[in-house]
Amino acid sequence: MKLGLGLPHYSDEAAPDRIVAFAQRAEALGYDSVWALERLLRPVEPRNPPWEGMRPPQYYARVFDPIETVTYVAAHTRTIRLGTSVIDPVSYQGRFYRIPPSEVGPKPLREGGVPVLIGVLPQAEASVERAGRMGLGLHPMAFDWKSLEHQLTLFRETTPSGREPGPVVVRVNNPVTETPLDEADRTPLSGSVEQVRADLQRAAELGIDYVMWDLTAGFVPYDVQLRLLEPLIEAKP
Repeated sequence: MKLGLGLPHYSDEAAPDRIVAFAQRAEALGYDSVWALERLLRPVEPRNPPWEGMRPPQYYARVFDPIETVTYVAAHTRTIRLGTSVIDPVSYQGRFYRIPPSEVGPKPLREGGVPVLIGVLPQAEASVERAGRMGLGLHPMAFDWKSLEHQLTLFRETTPSGREPGPVVVRVNNPVTETPLDEADRTPLSGSVEQVRADLQRAAELGIDYVMWDLTAGFVPYDVQLRLLEPLIEAKP
């Protein structure tokens, strides 16, 4: 199993030197990847999941551009892999501005090609099926075990016969903590390192290839994130 981390490139704590220090620490400890998300705008009245009917967290009001962020990190690291959330193609049809479907370039260069994942929420069965049919990877969020197991089953069932399913990279937006969380309220792969250790074993038994935590999304302060990096990777199965 591979382990990755979301870069702390958003929230009021985000700063270039902190992003680099975080990535270099992750690389030194043996993490496989660091990831950047895209959130250029924070909607006032969201109409789509997962924020429908509520305001997104304040940390989404300050997000560094993902391409610039991973480029900056690449210049200060040597071996760690870099990942981004969905950024291409883009389009927008608004009251005052319109952007036709457009591409972002240049594309990343990697021998054998760059793995492409489809991000999915628990209710997005059509997206899971599409990923399976096209031989792409799956990037589900860890809301609960039941939804996650259903998505994995559907993904494998829709992968054409004779083709190896794409990678599964589970995204965890809930916190890793220094003390245990109540089991009644805890989501998969969150909580104390010992709780996460048990969950990683369960994830491995489900055939999950990869887990990445975005600790900023879990409201974990930057200094606590740095303290957790070493014990967290030691929980790897």
